[in-house]
Amino acid sequence: MLDPQAKDFLHLFGEREPTSALTPEEKGAKGVALQKLAGPAEPVAKVEKYWIPVENGEIKVRVYTPEGEGIFPVFIYIYGGGWVLGDLETVDVPCRSLANQAECIVVSVDYRRAPEYKFTTPLEDCYEAATWVADHAREWKGDPTRIAIGGDSAGGNLAASVTMKARNQGGPTFVSIKSYKSFPVSSWWINSILLSD
Repeated sequence: MLDPQAKDFLHLFGEREPTSALTPEEKGAKGVALQKLAGPAEPVAKVEKYWIPVENGEIKVRVYTPEGEGIFPVFIYIYGGGWVLGDLETVDVPCRSLANQAECIVVSVDYRRAPEYKFTTPLEDCYEAATWVADHAREWKGDPTRIAIGGDSAGGNLAASVTMKARNQGGPTFVSIKSYKSFPVSSWWINSILLSD
């Protein structure tokens, strides 16, 4: 027997037209449906929203701080969705859980998506967000020397690309983590990655 949550997920995405053919309103409806599948949101010590400047505009980032005194490692999370779907609300529940379970600050990036914004806009937005996080990590009791960046699916691709761009341009050093699906996270896991040589 299939888990009811998995069944709802498969129903949501089982029969659909390509994501590139969705209108902004249809994309938003998919995001709301995905958010409902994530379950209840865990409380965290603090959630803050910032607007950061990028080329030709601004993007939002959401900063999740766990309970504790800090100094915390920082994890920049970039959501997936085929470069078309997703937003900060879609990944609110997993970001809260990640902050609590990994005992790290999580910064979720709301990059501009296709088809309204063409390549390289998502990459440039995520790079600008990552460098902004490196510059501001101390403001949230974050450790700018322990910043990881990752995401699921398209977000993982963008995270790896941001890491390479930072390396090639002499920017901040990030540890890149990619995932195609949800995975359990613990403070041991995130700290072992961020503290390893």
